Amino acid sequence: MIQEILILLLFLYICNNKNKNIEGVEDSSYCDGMSSFLFDERCSSDHVYRVIKNCIGGEDNFSKDNDCKLCNGNKCYPTFEGGYCLNNNKKTDAYGEELRRAGRDLGDMTEEELRNYDEDKYQEIKNECNPFTKSRGRDEDEDYDEEEDNLDRIDRRSRKRHRTDRRGRRRTDTTPNGESSQSTNFLKQEVIDHEILIGVLLLLGLTIGIMILYRDTLIRKYESIKLKYA
Repeated sequence: MIQEILILLLFLYICNNKNKNIEGVEDSSYCDGMSSFLFDERCSSDHVYRVIKNCIGGEDNFSKDNDCKLCNGNKCYPTFEGGYCLNNNKKTDAYGEELRRAGRDLGDMTEEELRNYDEDKYQEIKNECNPFTKSRGRDEDEDYDEEEDNLDRIDRRSRKRHRTDRRGRRRTDTTPNGESSQSTNFLKQEVIDHEILIGVLLLLGLTIGIMILYRDTLIRKYESIKLKYA
C-alpha cells in the first residue's frame, strides 16, 4: 500500500514539473517564434491552446515546431485573452472579426516578466492540460465570452425598448401646447365634478328655502288633506 502511494506521489511530481525550464538551459521556441513557456507540454498535438485560440482559422494549424500556420499565414500575437491577428491595424481573429478584448501581447515577454505580469493566469496556461490542476479551459472561456455577448445584447435591447417606450409616451401624452393630455383630462374631470357638486348643493338649498318660506301654508295643506281622508 505504501509503495503504491509513493508511486502516485512520484507521478504527480513528474506531471507538475514536466514543463519547468531547467536552469541554465535556453528556452526553446514554438510556431512563429513563440516561447515554449506559453504552452503546456502535457497537451495533445491537436489541442487548441488558450493563448492563441483566436489565431486559428479553418486553414490554420499549430505545432510545436515551425511547421505551422496561424492567422492565415500572418503573425499571431499570443495573449491571455486568446491572441489576435493584425488586419489593417485592427486586432482581429483568424476570420477577420474585430476583437472586443484582445489583451496584451505576451510574445515579447520573458517568463519572469510574464509571471510578474499576472501570476494566476501564468499558472493557468502552464497547467492548461494538467489533470490535477483546475483551471479555466477553452470551453469555459468560450462560455464566458458567449455569456457576456448575451448580456450585452440583452442590455442593448432593454435600452432600446426603454427609449421607444419613452418616445411613445411623449407622443401619446403630450398635447400640441406641450401639456400632458393625462393631466389635462384629470383637470377637466375635476372641474366637471366640482360643477355637479355645486349644482346639487344649490338645488338642495333652494328646496330647503322654499320649504321654510312656505312652512305654514304647507302645514295647513297637510292638515286639510289629513282631515279629508280621516
